[in-house]
Amino acid sequence: MLLCSLMPLYRAWTRGDSVAELSARLARAQSKMQENMIDALLLTTEANVRYFTGYHSPFWHSPTRPWFVVVPSTGQPVAVIPTIGEDAFNRNGFVDVVTWPAPRPEDDGISDLVRVLTNITGPSGQIGAELGPEMVVRMPIQDFDQLRMTLTHHNLTIVDAGFLLQQMRVIKSTSEIAKVEVECQAMSAAHKEIPASIHAGMTEIQACKAIKRLFLLHGADDTPYVICRSGPVSYSDIIGHPTERILTPGDMLVVDSGCQVDGYFCDYNRNYAVDQPEQRVAAAYSAVNKATDAALKRSVLEWRFEISMQQCLMQWEFKLKGALDAWGIQLACNLQSGHQFILQRQPS
Repeated sequence: MLLCSLMPLYRAWTRGDSVAELSARLARAQSKMQENMIDALLLTTEANVRYFTGYHSPFWHSPTRPWFVVVPSTGQPVAVIPTIGEDAFNRNGFVDVVTWPAPRPEDDGISDLVRVLTNITGPSGQIGAELGPEMVVRMPIQDFDQLRMTLTHHNLTIVDAGFLLQQMRVIKSTSEIAKVEVECQAMSAAHKEIPASIHAGMTEIQACKAIKRLFLLHGADDTPYVICRSGPVSYSDIIGHPTERILTPGDMLVVDSGCQVDGYFCDYNRNYAVDQPEQRVAAAYSAVNKATDAALKRSVLEWRFEISMQQCLMQWEFKLKGALDAWGIQLACNLQSGHQFILQRQPS
């Protein structure tokens, strides 16, 4: 990527989220909340809970228990959580902790959550929740409806705060950038070895397992999203699980991979030919490479640090499109992707 090529590589990084990092996030959030007249944030999803508390656990895979974190416009966050998570949340000492013995279907933390919210909300009476685009509320909808109705009796209203959370998380700290960077380097090193690890006669499933091993060997903590699909000349599916289809000479194999270091994703996609690519495929890729090189040279020469990342990507896409037009190839996607707690990207 152009932006990465202009940045120093291999920054020092540390696992976990320091109290200083969490405090900085909290201060930014509270400033934005006060600007938008939001008295508290109600967080329920893994990415947002971790962002404000440092809680990182595979236990999120279990749908049995909801987890709530309330971020007030002043003061420390409050975690309203099942007792099984009490020790984990208490260890960092950054949040206050309220627990209930989950699962408790008749009242799975809702009464405790109401008490916390009614005690800390301010004059606006607005509680921001994860309601907007690319957001979900991770709790039973019946409980959410009950929570909303109960809060109205206290003159409190749940409003959308998704825009606020997205604005915050899209701006990465030095610590976050370092984690994304080390994951990018791990995946880059693994991708260099993929051509020597796949061959005709393997199934897509076998190829995918071999590729996952490479990611882990080169430093990824986890490989939650690795798609390997293939076809003659091209492929028609880039989101499905690998199949028992056997790779044959001339096939194209897409590897769409999202691996993690300390919970941070890198979205890294490449196409590979099995043995030698067909002539028309080789000709198309040659044209794309030449056009990309031309667009990159123009972008580097015209780079201005005062423009935003989005503006830079739009300019780069425009220049690449112009270069591709000269070679008779149509650009059919947007150059947008995400590197963060979740594989999040705008529509392409």
